[in-house]
Amino acid sequence: MARTIFSITILIFFTCSAMSSHARPLYLKVFKEYLRDLPQGSFDSAKCTSCHAEGQPRRMRTVFMVHFASVLVDPNQRDPDRVKEAFLEAIEIESIVDGKTYHELLLEGLAPNAVP
Repeated sequence: MARTIFSITILIFFTCSAMSSHARPLYLKVFKEYLRDLPQGSFDSAKCTSCHAEGQPRRMRTVFMVHFASVLVDPNQRDPDRVKEAFLEAIEIESIVDGKTYHELLLEGLAPNAVP
C-alpha cells in the first residue's frame, strides 16, 4: 500500500513539473515560426525568458509579454491564428528601447525583451 501511494505521488509530481515547463507551448511555437526567418539570435533563446523576466518568479513577465497579453486578452487562447494575429499586433507596439518597435528590435537580431 505504501509503495502504491509513493508511486502515485511521484507520478503526480513529475506530471505537474512537466506541464509547468511549457506553460504556453502554442505561444512559443507561433513565436518561433514567425522568427525563424529573422536574423540569427532574434529568438534563439525563445524559451522561458521570452515571456518571463529572467531570474524573477514566473509570474513576472517581460514588458513585451505584457503588451502581447493585452492584445491577446484571453490568456488560455488555443487558436493558433488568433495567437499569431496577436503576436503580429504586439510586435508593432513601441518598445522601451529608444522608441523602436519590437519588430525593429527583432530585425536587428535582438529578442523583444532585450535591452542593449
